[in-house]
Amino acid sequence: MTSVAGPFSDLRISFEQMIGGEYSVTARLDDGPPHASVFTMPMTDDEIRLAIAQLSTTRSSTDRLRNSPSVSRAAVVETQGNQKRTAEDFGTKLYDALIGGEVAQLFDEARSRGDGAVRIRLVMSKEQPQLLGIPWEFLCRNGTFLAAQPESPVVRELTTPERVSPYRIPGKVRMLGVIASPKGPPPLNVEKEKQRVRDATASFADEIDIHWIDDCTFTKMQRALRELQPNILHFVGHSAFTDAGEAVLSLCDDEGNEKLVNDTTFANLIGRAPSLRLVVLNSCEGAQAGKDDAFSGIATKLVEQGRSAVVAMQFEITDEAASAFAGVFYETLVGKRYPVDKAVSEARKTVMGVNYVEFATPVLFLEDGEANVFQFPKSVPKRALVLSGAAIAAVAMLLIGFFAFRGNNESATGSEGPGTSVASLAGVGQTISAASLLSVDNCLDSDLFTGADFFPLNFDQPATAVGSGIESCTSALEHLTTDGYQSDSLYTVIDDRISEAAGLMADGELTTAEEQLFVATADDLLDRADERWFAIKEFFGG
Repeated sequence: MTSVAGPFSDLRISFEQMIGGEYSVTARLDDGPPHASVFTMPMTDDEIRLAIAQLSTTRSSTDRLRNSPSVSRAAVVETQGNQKRTAEDFGTKLYDALIGGEVAQLFDEARSRGDGAVRIRLVMSKEQPQLLGIPWEFLCRNGTFLAAQPESPVVRELTTPERVSPYRIPGKVRMLGVIASPKGPPPLNVEKEKQRVRDATASFADEIDIHWIDDCTFTKMQRALRELQPNILHFVGHSAFTDAGEAVLSLCDDEGNEKLVNDTTFANLIGRAPSLRLVVLNSCEGAQAGKDDAFSGIATKLVEQGRSAVVAMQFEITDEAASAFAGVFYETLVGKRYPVDKAVSEARKTVMGVNYVEFATPVLFLEDGEANVFQFPKSVPKRALVLSGAAIAAVAMLLIGFFAFRGNNESATGSEGPGTSVASLAGVGQTISAASLLSVDNCLDSDLFTGADFFPLNFDQPATAVGSGIESCTSALEHLTTDGYQSDSLYTVIDDRISEAAGLMADGELTTAEEQLFVATADDLLDRADERWFAIKEFFGG
């Protein structure tokens, strides 16, 4: 399965506060010249709070009406109509104030290109916390909410000291699910939350490993982050702002009571975990920032700390909407390999079918960088490869026979035909077995080719992941030999990597320079092996 990046144009809109509450806006389309504009908030702070309160009230009112057997369908339809009018009115005013004049021209230019996909990046800094309190996800143009359309995702881009590159997924995506439901706050339906994520990932369960922690304490989470090295952290719990304006999140203590952790402590708990690129905070007010410091909010603090992307809730979200969002978000992000912003937009659209206004509740924060927070392997996922080894072998034999037949016929007439290209496409082998498919995939997913994820490497214990990698890759060579691929470049890359690792382990002493060199060559070797392996499997119908 290939990554779906999409031919997006980037419309970057940055803000600089002026005297009187207005903002000087600089808009740039891709790498084009900057265009200046002025943004004036079309509503006062009180009017914004009132609009948000009305949207929240109409949402909960609809839920109550739906669940009441004595309420007529007409009453539900009328309430939903009020939601629609309130949301569209709010979003249209916001759109007209932000995207007007030259900025509107840039937006229209982006929409006229190719597929018309444009990513709206609202660039905000630490010194502009008031901008983060605006629900930009309601931006509405001609009755269309831009953030709910995969071709026009709305992203809050935060300026950070460092840029984090996309993380290369060596095999399965690793997700850590954290549930904190301490005594005191309203209890969470733990099993329902787990089932929600299981349902969301059921169609690609062989591409993701999920580990859950219930009644999560600080120590449990610290240990899980260290041992599992997740790529995604999915947190379910309570969060809020204290009367002093401090963002806090609820964990459990050893007795199951509530232990409040502030944003800085939580960000430091996660730390600079090299494999973690995405945090999803399914908690109340997790996306809101403090009044004086944009990074005092939990989500913004995590981005500042080095997470590529954070999805958080700017309002309380209902169970039904959260379930709908999680289902489509993970399906498109991991199963279809969408960029994270496109996956969020696709999930928003699904939420609209549950409740018209809750699509704007999830907020996506990105660091200044790519929306592709993960770099997936080029090879075909295992679930497609191991469905039927016999079927693949049969297709391979048919292809070989077909090309051989054409090659023989054409060579008889003195012309060169496709029969001469079989070796260049598929090596010297005449088929590929299901055992080879599995063993080579396991080898390329092992620490011999992804050692950078487990730095520093422990070569003096063969039972560790590196030792297991040698075993996996040795098995792969055996299967490739059986299938006739011992002269293939893929075989050579794997064989050389085994020899290099075995040689280092045999030395008894591993210098830092040797270790760093081994890690540094992993990506290049994996790219070479992946590209060759993909070509072989594609030739055989894999």
